Amino acid sequence: MPQLDSDLVAAMAATKVCERLGIEIYALAVAGPGETSCRYTRNQALQLIQVYTELLRITGAEASARAWVHAHNNDLGCTPAELLNANGLPKVLVYLQTSP
Repeated sequence: MPQLDSDLVAAMAATKVCERLGIEIYALAVAGPGETSCRYTRNQALQLIQVYTELLRITGAEASARAWVHAHNNDLGCTPAELLNANGLPKVLVYLQTSP
């Protein structure tokens, strides 16, 4: 049985998280000039999966997590969905991890 590449598995899981939260998949895409397909960095994918896990811990339901991602957050200064890119993803993760 062939082994799956851990980067590929992380990217596939992150893609599912994007679908479940209703966020644009390209928000985490890292593509070079002229590339037509998107790639996720492993670190970004794992952080997004952690964001999803924290959201489920806090909200208790996927629908509530999705609503939170798309609602304006005064502490973050925008909707969390706007921050779910390479630069803002760590900020959202830390925010969630420090929430009660």
